[in-house]
Amino acid sequence: MKTQERVFFSLDSFPCSTEVTISTTKHYVPNQSIKFLKEDLLGKSLNVDLNEGFNPDREEPDWTLWDGGWKHLLNSLLFLGKRLQAKSRKYNLKSVLEGAEVVCCRGAAANIASSVYDSNDSGFKLHVDKFNGVLFIKEVITEARLEETGRRNEWQKKTSWWGHKLETTLAGKGREYAAFLTKINANYKTREDEVKIFCVAEVDCRDSLENFVEIKAQANRLSYNDGKFQKKAMKWWIQSTLIGVEELVVGFRDNDGILFRADKVNLEDLRERCDDWDGQVCFQAVQHCFNQIRKQFDDLVGENQMLVLERKPLSRDIVYSVVPKIEILNKEFRDFFT
Repeated sequence: MKTQERVFFSLDSFPCSTEVTISTTKHYVPNQSIKFLKEDLLGKSLNVDLNEGFNPDREEPDWTLWDGGWKHLLNSLLFLGKRLQAKSRKYNLKSVLEGAEVVCCRGAAANIASSVYDSNDSGFKLHVDKFNGVLFIKEVITEARLEETGRRNEWQKKTSWWGHKLETTLAGKGREYAAFLTKINANYKTREDEVKIFCVAEVDCRDSLENFVEIKAQANRLSYNDGKFQKKAMKWWIQSTLIGVEELVVGFRDNDGILFRADKVNLEDLRERCDDWDGQVCFQAVQHCFNQIRKQFDDLVGENQMLVLERKPLSRDIVYSVVPKIEILNKEFRDFFT
């Protein structure tokens, strides 16, 4: 029997305010491969061929195994819990989370935020479970996204490689995940409760002051008059603001994949120069969605069940269904925090 889906909320109708406050505290995750920005490459003429190493026949990763960093999220919480335990302090999940009631990877929140102004994509799907009074929201790959990645042409594979090559050029090889406590609070007019999110994100590198820096690739220039670029800029801004990053490094390349310059770009300046989207509204969508999950989960979901939220491709509605529970927390995690 097909699982019944109902509308959870519409991206066309949710409380909006004129002001949203977003604050972030970072937590380092152990055993990461840290990369530092090569700041001597910024602000000067470059001539780097980003095609080096590209192979159109390279075997694609198995996207069915993609977890968006979920393993690193659980490991970071275990690390923080064990650190409290080693200091002979009382610990439980909520003390480790510093009051956060929602746990997710950055991508889950970013997808909700960007959907307000860009629903012409492969959508998203979230599995939601509750443990020790805390909501765990795991993004899972959609069938539409699997189909999309499966039919990538050579040009799409090449531009994806250029982005990877840009990161290694400006910051070297390695991979670092970091954890963040992010608070989203709209002003009183919306009557929305503040949302505290514990999230994990893969960060591109750090600068000389240990600030996290995101690296983005862009063809030729920042084209503020182009609607396609504005949507791209919106996603840059959302992803970075969620984790408290204030500056991007943008690598400019030509249509042949030659990197000719890399510059810092201030995120607030980027936001102010884009008029196709309002970042305040993007984050209010996240606040409203997570508040609705908090308020409705216990009424909707029974024992041995979980909540599934999904936005279908091209849809403006986020729908929900209740399904038999799929375990998203591993045994070590449950045992430690039980």
